[in-house]
Amino acid sequence: MAIASLAVRHRPPSGPTRLPLRATRARSPSGLALERHGLQQFRDASSVLAPRKAPTVPPSSPGLWLIEGASLALAALSYVLIVRLALDLTFGASGNNLPVRALRWVTDPVVRGVGAITPRVVPLPLVTGCTLLWIFAARIALVQVGAAIALRRMMG
Repeated sequence: MAIASLAVRHRPPSGPTRLPLRATRARSPSGLALERHGLQQFRDASSVLAPRKAPTVPPSSPGLWLIEGASLALAALSYVLIVRLALDLTFGASGNNLPVRALRWVTDPVVRGVGAITPRVVPLPLVTGCTLLWIFAARIALVQVGAAIALRRMMG
């Protein structure tokens, strides 16, 4: 049930539609100027899309080897601390066999260092967890130092 008055008022235009012309036309640049402008834009875009490669740092660089070695040592220590934390939470003080004593012997200097700044109320498994957090924070700081050294070398 169509309304006749709406059908007449909103009839789609028939034929091609024309846009109104501007009153004044701007002078168009010549083909040579357009070509130069296009080449300049291409050069600018290619330098953005494919930047120059940064000079590579030789792998024998002493600063990076020291950072990589320290990061590897902290990673190994964090894995050992994770195992100690799991054993402390599982067995507590009753785990007194040879592997557990060796694991505690390896990690005790670090856990005691963190235990010195941790309140005495905190139980030993939580001190081990705090030690693990400090080790992770040290690794993050080490990555930041390595990034700063690499950036400094790239800048020249």
